[in-house]
Amino acid sequence: MHILFCDDEKEDIEKYKIIAVEIAKNINIPLEIHTCTSAAEVLLNIEDYGAFVDVLFLDIGMVSGKNGMEVSKELRKQYHFTGEIVFITKSEKYVFDAFDVNASGYIVKNKTSDSRIKEVIGMAICNAQEKKKEYLLLKGIGEYRNIALSDIFAFEAKNNRIIVYYGDKQKFEFYSSLDKMQNTLLIYRIIRVHRSFLVSADKIVRYSYQEGLCLANNMQIPVGRKYRSNVKTLLHL
Repeated sequence: MHILFCDDEKEDIEKYKIIAVEIAKNINIPLEIHTCTSAAEVLLNIEDYGAFVDVLFLDIGMVSGKNGMEVSKELRKQYHFTGEIVFITKSEKYVFDAFDVNASGYIVKNKTSDSRIKEVIGMAICNAQEKKKEYLLLKGIGEYRNIALSDIFAFEAKNNRIIVYYGDKQKFEFYSSLDKMQNTLLIYRIIRVHRSFLVSADKIVRYSYQEGLCLANNMQIPVGRKYRSNVKTLLHL
């Protein structure tokens, strides 16, 4: 799961990061945390990784540029951001505006109790995790298969069919195209890495130029030349 913290007070970012890491560890959710300190950085991060940010913690009262509420509305309307949003602020002024962007929570600095902060952060993480449990209904040869998106490792195009690899060494053949699957599944962090492969970004364990990608089920996936820069950007290499 990817979390983005944006607050111009770095001490606050560290405080909430510690809580998020602790909560995620307790419920066995691996985290990748990104941080920034301005509205401009938020928009840049979402533009680059928007489909991969599961939870955004956003300070409303940032000193420079747009405030957090303005940024959140822009994210929803122009960037079609679907992740969870939690506001962090020194004022209760915008609490009702938070409903306009379907925010998961609202934390008031130096006022919201520690127990409530943990509850809000925990709820946002759990909500984001629930979204990953959506299912994909696929039509194969004489049967349908309903597969949890969170169980999927990769898709391979082979002999005019698509093979999905999922769960405990399971696979299923169905009729479609990688282009169609790519457009449908981008919001679920399933990305194109080769003309014949899509992979779940959450299942990537490591990447090397020689061997390509290694997934959590030990699958080795080649990375096409035209996709290398995107993969490196995703993995922050």
